[in-house]
Amino acid sequence: MEYDLFEVYDKPRDGGTITIGSGGSTPIGTPEADGLGSDATAANFALAAGVIRPAELAAGEIRHALFLVVECTDGTAVWPAAENPGTVCSNRTNAPAMGEHFYLDMSDAQIASLSLAAWQKTVLRAMANYGMFVGDTGGGGFAIQPESGSSFTSFGEPDPWVTLGKRYDLPSWISSSTGTRRYLFDLKDAVDWDSRLRVADPCVARGTCG
Repeated sequence: MEYDLFEVYDKPRDGGTITIGSGGSTPIGTPEADGLGSDATAANFALAAGVIRPAELAAGEIRHALFLVVECTDGTAVWPAAENPGTVCSNRTNAPAMGEHFYLDMSDAQIASLSLAAWQKTVLRAMANYGMFVGDTGGGGFAIQPESGSSFTSFGEPDPWVTLGKRYDLPSWISSSTGTRRYLFDLKDAVDWDSRLRVADPCVARGTCG
């Protein structure tokens, strides 16, 4: 089982009761596991579902759909998301629904021809071949979700995102909140998003189209 927590208010160092805003669990590694039904994201997607892992980026292959965070939604939710729409846009015109399935309308050959770094092409191929499901709201636009570096540093291991940031010679800065160096994995200008981003009909993802 995967146990997901949101807004952890109290986490006793020596054990005890953990106080959270919301949370849930979902099975993993079994035939019925689908990454749904947890309650730590607006869509009720499991926190491990759709994140980009450093090992995947380093290997040059991501073989799954991505978790997408948007600024706000149109106030609705479509399968596979739960009914929670998250933060609703003040102007709902052209806003996405929670759970909406975006994809990049480009072939592998078209992506390969771009003058981009290899890691950028790896992410774009995942967007084109598997797409991105809206799983939560927040921030100032849309963003894909990486696996947290704290998944490693909390166990005394080095942050693999730092390792990759150095390897790829990416722009960096010192975080004012943590004092640690952060690296920018930037895809903002990688493609013409206005012309290349598409939305799939929810019935396509669900396999119920007539």
